[in-house]
Amino acid sequence: KQQQQQQLTITMTSWLNLTGRKAIITGAASGIGSAVARTLALQGCSAICSDVDIDGMLLMSESMLCNEALHIVPCDVRDVHQVRNLMEVADNEGHHSASILVNCAGVTRDATIDKM
Repeated sequence: KQQQQQQLTITMTSWLNLTGRKAIITGAASGIGSAVARTLALQGCSAICSDVDIDGMLLMSESMLCNEALHIVPCDVRDVHQVRNLMEVADNEGHHSASILVNCAGVTRDATIDKM
């Protein structure tokens, strides 16, 4: 079973070449967003990581071996001006436009479960 899983991993990564691509990941400081940012960077993708938790993003980037592929941009996705700034930074970073967008920021307007 382990050999089958390893073969599947090799097959999937060979057809999905992310080298040189650029991704924007919101909610990248922890959880799913952090895991996605790490995975994309390890696959050769330049990751523009955004979150309101700046300290969390710095810790995440420091723990990565390929942190040159990570670019930290503080952003609260509830603020349109900060989102515009994130997009401008992403456009100016490197030579290619972002071709991948991963929204992992957990935002809700109503905090109580009965209103959701």
